[in-house]
Parts: sequence; structure tokens; C-alpha cells
Amino acid sequence: MSKLRLTFACGPYDRTLALRDGSVQPEGIELNYIASQPPDIFWRMLQFNEFEISEMSLSNYATLVSTGKAPSESTSSKRSMSCSRASPTSSPKLRARRQSPSMPMPCCVAGSIAC
Repeated sequence: MSKLRLTFACGPYDRTLALRDGSVQPEGIELNYIASQPPDIFWRMLQFNEFEISEMSLSNYATLVSTGKAPSESTSSKRSMSCSRASPTSSPKLRARRQSPSMPMPCCVAGSIAC
């Protein structure tokens, strides 16, 4: 089976270095890691929904929700990614999962990553 191709945009943080340099590879995922500055990521995601997974400003998202302009599930990728807390910190195992249509959208618009 082919790997799921995902683009992940995130700031250049020490805690994501293993994903960025490829020393940790999410199982079943071909990850395209884009390191950029958060304001640029937020703008690109909010304007163009450019990435499957991205860092997102909670204040930007809250503003969109309060004005009724938050992206709906129909315009999002409905994917999320999380680290298994049971894994050793030195080698987290990432897994992708589809969200149920009945689940609320995560706070980071089209996708989320949380370790």
C-alpha cells in the first residue's frame, strides 16, 4: 500500500527537528515538512488552505469562529495527526487518522499536530 502524502507547515522548532531532518518518519506517511515562520503559515493556511497539517494561531481561529467565517468540514482535509504518548520521547510514533464526520473540527482549522 502506498504511503499517505501530507504537507506539514510548522515553525523551525527544536521539538520538531526530528520530523524536519527525517530522523523520525511517521509510519505510513510521506511527510513533506515545510519550515516557515508562523505568521506566514497562518496567512497561507487561512487564505489558501495550503497544507494538510499546519500550526495555527488560536486567536486567528477564534476570530474566524466569532465572525462566522471559520472553515467548515467540507473545506478542510478532515485529517489530524498525533503522537502516541506510549512511545518513548526519543522516537514518537505518529499516525494519521480520518476524523469521523460527526466529530467537531480541531481548533487548528484543517489539521492538527499535538505531542
